[in-house]
Amino acid sequence: MNQDRLAPSMSSSTLTAVCDATNTHISMGDSTLFEDADEEDVNRTDTTDIRSCNTDAVLSADANSEEGQNIHNLHQPSTPSPLFAESSHSAISNDHPRWSKERNYSHGECDEIGATYVDERAPNLNLRFFRGLARRSRERRSSEHYSGNTEGDRSHLSSASASPFAASVRHMRSSLALLRNSGGTQTNHPRDSANQDSMNTEQSKELVMATLVEEEEPMEVAVAEKMSFFHLHWKGVVISVVVICLIMAFVTAYHIVTRERSKVPPKPSMEPTSSPTFDPRSTLDVALERGNIRCGLYIEQNTNSMNLGLCKAIAAVVLNNPESFVLTYVTTNNRFQMLRDRQVDVLVGGETFTVEREVFEDATFSTPYFYDGMIYAGNKTFVACAENQKRYNECADLAICVEPKTTSHEFVKTRFAPDFYHIGLYFEMLENNTCNVLAAERLQILKMFESDENAALSQKYVLGNETFTNDPLAIVTRSNDTKWSDIVNWVVYALFFGERHGLTNDNSLCADRTRESTVLSNQSFLNAVYCVGNYTEVIYNDQLGPGLGTDINNINNGTGMLYATPLGDPKTQTVKSDTMMHNIRKRGRINCGTIIQHGYSINVSKVSSLYGMGVNYCQSLSAAIFQGNANEVKFIPFPDGESALSALNNGTIDVLVGHEADFNSDFGTSFAEGVTFSMPYYYGNETRRDEVRQFSFATREEDPIFSSFVNCVILATVHAADRGIDQDNYIMMPLKPLFGNEFRWFLRDIIHANGNYDEIYFNNFDQNVSSYHRGRNNLNLHNTPQLLELPGLQV
Repeated sequence: MNQDRLAPSMSSSTLTAVCDATNTHISMGDSTLFEDADEEDVNRTDTTDIRSCNTDAVLSADANSEEGQNIHNLHQPSTPSPLFAESSHSAISNDHPRWSKERNYSHGECDEIGATYVDERAPNLNLRFFRGLARRSRERRSSEHYSGNTEGDRSHLSSASASPFAASVRHMRSSLALLRNSGGTQTNHPRDSANQDSMNTEQSKELVMATLVEEEEPMEVAVAEKMSFFHLHWKGVVISVVVICLIMAFVTAYHIVTRERSKVPPKPSMEPTSSPTFDPRSTLDVALERGNIRCGLYIEQNTNSMNLGLCKAIAAVVLNNPESFVLTYVTTNNRFQMLRDRQVDVLVGGETFTVEREVFEDATFSTPYFYDGMIYAGNKTFVACAENQKRYNECADLAICVEPKTTSHEFVKTRFAPDFYHIGLYFEMLENNTCNVLAAERLQILKMFESDENAALSQKYVLGNETFTNDPLAIVTRSNDTKWSDIVNWVVYALFFGERHGLTNDNSLCADRTRESTVLSNQSFLNAVYCVGNYTEVIYNDQLGPGLGTDINNINNGTGMLYATPLGDPKTQTVKSDTMMHNIRKRGRINCGTIIQHGYSINVSKVSSLYGMGVNYCQSLSAAIFQGNANEVKFIPFPDGESALSALNNGTIDVLVGHEADFNSDFGTSFAEGVTFSMPYYYGNETRRDEVRQFSFATREEDPIFSSFVNCVILATVHAADRGIDQDNYIMMPLKPLFGNEFRWFLRDIIHANGNYDEIYFNNFDQNVSSYHRGRNNLNLHNTPQLLELPGLQV
């Protein structure tokens, strides 16, 4: 039953019903007691049989009598009916009468049924609200539907439920009076005697139905309420709130980023730190302000090494003082990171130049100052096993030691299974018998074997006879600092120049003063020679014996200069996607400027000899960029170098061929900014005493990645000629994602376009030209002298 019904009030009265001796059944329903009771409440009734009594039944109702009068055997129940509940709309005041019901079963005694006024609040009359339907009410209606109740019963109960409480009380009183007048009650009034017999007969048979108000076990009650907009649409509201919060967070983050970008950056620190710092100035400006050069080298490179001599030569050129340097020790694991973080200005420890390192380490390598290669050293028997790549019989115990992250390590792991080599400090592992063979650059092994503390090693171990890798050692700078990289590169050229012209260390000519200007003339670079020494004095100053010197590390005298620089083995397959070669691919063609000879300004495709080689290399560059298509190139001829360099700097052309590389073009002049030169594709036949002309690709300095890509076009043709790969079997060229997967085939496309270096050379010169007459334009297959500087320095 709904508990929001208000129990009706009753006047203060006492109602007592006593059954007579007849088997009269009195049933008093809930509907006669409560106003607005629903059908569900009406059906929940209990019927009590009033058993016979030995005395006459007395029914009396005296609304004016005092409490407790004419009450017989009245007992209050321990728990009031749950029907008496407070309404959510009308609360019962404390002055309102409270009702209680009782039942008493007495064998042989008079059974009584009734209700009386009680001056106390009925317990457990708490109002409880539940949203939804009452499950017990549904179950009860369902059970009553199938209980066999007649339509008449339901109609009777329904009509009864609509009666107000006052009418129910009057009906009960009239019923009790009827029973009393019918003879069921003894009376002292004579006027009633006459009608008693007739009424007894009729009324004794009348069945008065009354429902006893019974306690029922507590039940759940639900109150239906109209649901709010939020309850009906809460999911949509929550989603809307989340979306709004995300939008606000995005807008807030955007404003924060915009505000941070608009802030003026603080003045950078001049001191290198362990964390990356950004300083837009060139390293030259920073070094001049700081007053020293920070040189990175390995701790085992002592103060009498060539590496220290290179650092002094840079300090002499930049600061006019060979002692203005600071040594910073690096390892093979952190060397490039320390360079990027500006903890060092240069790496002079002897780094092998590979295209992979140049691209992925954001580094620029100088012209090589020492050409080296990997050899084996150690136990005589096992050195022979390593050179022959034999791993069985007497070679079953072969154990090679090699340093990690070196070109020697890359070579060994492609030739031997992991069980046959160990990675770590190779000299210590050789001494403790972890291995019996070393794999390292020849220069490193010679220094170790011929030092005073290791003099006994030369008696115990042997050096291998074969060189297995090309290791051109160079000084390394950051790729985003082209001005500093050019200075370091020309320091190396100055050492070659002093060697070729017989200049030596001369302290009287060493300019010992503080430099303030950032403009370096060609005379400034001679300080490298006068303050420190020429190439031989710097490289061989530690006097490790005649075994250190090799023919290849001498000034070239006209023999082959084409050297196959290693490409490297990239571990990753992604590079920056905003490079110039990507922009050229989007444009659909490459603009190649060429300086041509007289008479060929109209049709450059018909040029030959030196200028024809430049045209062929532009076509090979087109094939490298446009998936093998060598015809996506537009040739723009220029009559002289000055106009051609201006066109390159203003973006009219992407690359320039046919121009001589020299000091002024590299650093820039009053009419043109400096450019980057690739390795030469053609050398002049000048003698050793004269400056040798060298023709290269020229590119702008703004994009070092594109410059490396262009340089690889020439390197690929030399690499193919060195390995016997020609245009017909171009497929033998390796697939290397040096510049990303989209350019994975670029080495094959270069060779497929015009062939290797020999094929391009003979396509533009007489095929009957002998190797002798080709001079420097031959492969350096026999480790002949390789050192040669660019023209421009003067004594």
